[in-house]
Amino acid sequence: YDLDEIGTKLLDNYASQVLDQGFFHADPHPGNILIRGGQIVYIDLGLVGRLGDSDRADFGAMVKAVGMRDSAGLSDALMRFAVKVDESKVNYPQFLEQLDSIIAKYASEDVSSIDIAAFLGEVLQVTRDSHVVLPSSVTNVSRGVITIEGTAAPYLKDQSIISIINRHVIESEDPLAEMKRLMEDT
Repeated sequence: YDLDEIGTKLLDNYASQVLDQGFFHADPHPGNILIRGGQIVYIDLGLVGRLGDSDRADFGAMVKAVGMRDSAGLSDALMRFAVKVDESKVNYPQFLEQLDSIIAKYASEDVSSIDIAAFLGEVLQVTRDSHVVLPSSVTNVSRGVITIEGTAAPYLKDQSIISIINRHVIESEDPLAEMKRLMEDT
């Protein structure tokens, strides 16, 4: 087996679960993944998550905002994702400033080398501090993304879940790029 290829396909498959199907394995650690006959096989589906169409779009917008280092776009996506916002408690300038700070902290890093666990942890902390309540699906996606990246990281040379999800987001906005990707996979 080509371990880099397996790692890339594993992350690509997970990005597809989250962004394309909206039904994903929320605990994709190495004990729950088999490679059999060149196929990725997930087992133990005791913890799965679902994202509706709008949540998938918002999650994609969040990843795109990170890739573009766009804190306003990240803020907008988080607010669309929010299930409960007490408008009187949210200090929007402070919220945006904190997101700017997070984006700036990671801006010097290549998208493929961002520590996704630390990044997501900081974003979730800012939302909590700002009284922005996100749905449980965000926690499931975050947990799954962190776990799958940790699972695949030892096999990857220069990619990460963020770079692969970002590619998915961009391709979903460009139907010709998606068709080309599908043709390459056959």
